[in-house]
Amino acid sequence: MISGLNDNILYKNREFHIQTEDGGPRVRVITSQIFHRGAVVASRRTDYSDLPDTAESLGPLRQLMARQHKELRDELLAGKLDAAID
Repeated sequence: MISGLNDNILYKNREFHIQTEDGGPRVRVITSQIFHRGAVVASRRTDYSDLPDTAESLGPLRQLMARQHKELRDELLAGKLDAAID
């Protein structure tokens, strides 16, 4: 299991927390969530069972996590999640 990613983002004068986690070798899913005041306002899950369970896959897994985290953050900041957060 890889350490997660966390960011606090100010958007429309509100603070959002974005968290991305690796479910580990049994689950093999990356989960990203955006929270506002403790409530989940958006989430995304990506299955990575196609990656081999080897040390060589840790780099590509970290890249997948970073990309998903950034995509969700960018969607928030671009206003694409406004319907979910209003």
